[in-house]
Amino acid sequence: MDQEEELVRVRFSDGTVRQVALLVGADGIRSSVLGLLGLAASLDYHGQMVWRALVPRPRWATGVHQFAGEVNTAGLIPISAASTTEDD
Repeated sequence: MDQEEELVRVRFSDGTVRQVALLVGADGIRSSVLGLLGLAASLDYHGQMVWRALVPRPRWATGVHQFAGEVNTAGLIPISAASTTEDD
């Protein structure tokens, strides 16, 4: 990857080269992209944990919902309109 004024030139593993205006490296928590760019990231615990699960979406869940308790917080993010339950 090379920055050339307002563009980025990227050489892919198959040898092809692309010139783009925006390069996004979204490869997760143990990112190899960060290393390729010469950046460091540590895996430190910051007091937050996320569990993800695919569950049937109730009809009332039409947007992002957050449920805050005294100690914990939970959230619900619908990802499919087709995945609904028959009862509320």
